[in-house]
Amino acid sequence: MSLEPGSLDPHLEMVLAVRKDPTPVLLAFYSGGMKPAQGQAHLKAFLEAASSAGFSKQIVLDHATEEPFRKCSKWDEYLDELQKQVEAPEFHSRSVVIFAHSHGCLAAYGLAKRLGKRLVKLYVAARRPPNLALLDEVWGVLSGSAVAALSDQALLEGLLDSWRNTFLAPLRGKADLPPVAKKVCATVREQYATPCAPGGSADLAVALGSDSEAKVAAPIMAIACSKELEKGETAAKMEGWQSLAGADFELRTVNADHMDCLTPDENGKTPELITLVVEDMKKLRSSDSG
Repeated sequence: MSLEPGSLDPHLEMVLAVRKDPTPVLLAFYSGGMKPAQGQAHLKAFLEAASSAGFSKQIVLDHATEEPFRKCSKWDEYLDELQKQVEAPEFHSRSVVIFAHSHGCLAAYGLAKRLGKRLVKLYVAARRPPNLALLDEVWGVLSGSAVAALSDQALLEGLLDSWRNTFLAPLRGKADLPPVAKKVCATVREQYATPCAPGGSADLAVALGSDSEAKVAAPIMAIACSKELEKGETAAKMEGWQSLAGADFELRTVNADHMDCLTPDENGKTPELITLVVEDMKKLRSSDSG
């Protein structure tokens, strides 16, 4: 007996499709200082490699300062909205893998806790764990609300002292920044000042929740870059993700810097980080389908 397409209940059709292809949905979060189009572009090589490996169902999730999250005024509200996107009808019956880079790791962690056993694995690249304050070291402030008051020059100094940026580096110490640099500073200020991104020592309780809520149920792979600055996301800091892993934990280090770790070189060679993560994701796909 054969059935015509569309003759089944839509939910049943979805369940059958998931059984046919049980590959987890890939959720990706991009770095801070980027708007959605820039974030998509920065993740492009990774997303293409993941798709070629069978992870064709992908969602790139934006920072709390982008639509449809702008209405959120609290960390939990932002996570609620992220969770809604993952529970859309075409995704909500599927398991999930999360990959996040830099500032995106904070939101990825919050969502990962919400997903519970539905999450297969969390990959975090180039960002200290949320139980280790970032704002204190980078800008000398205890809470995101204090970032809003920083001048462009102070914001830029903190950025360059923590994460190399070839575009912004020549502007260090300049009293008058060009419009494009001011735009970058405005984006960074907004992303780190929002109460939906708790990153200072005064915000740790918000980010982590209670002790019993702090851990992610799934395994975590943390990937550090060997060329990070001392104030940046060093391997020693990233080792802290182990205390938040409810299952296996692995720390890997790649020969790259904070921002170029996802960018193919001038010859188009795939970055070491992308190869490392995608090869590990392939194992998840084969075990899930087995």
